[in-house]
Amino acid sequence: ALALLSDKDNSARRQAARLLGTRRAAEAAGPLTGMFADADASVRFWAATALGRIGSAEPVPALAAALARDDLFARYAAFT
Repeated sequence: ALALLSDKDNSARRQAARLLGTRRAAEAAGPLTGMFADADASVRFWAATALGRIGSAEPVPALAAALARDDLFARYAAFT
């Protein structure tokens, strides 16, 4: 599933993030943090949600920075 985080298809990236979050895959924290720059808002939302489920402290600065963005869904996911 890690390889799908960089897939060209938005739905593949979104589902990979969702799966990795559900599995609490700590090794995905770095790649998921990088997804905050994704052009698709739903991908950014699921990346933030997955990071919350993983529970690692490493992406906290990136999650805090996401709170300042205009994207309401990603901000909500980062906050939650």
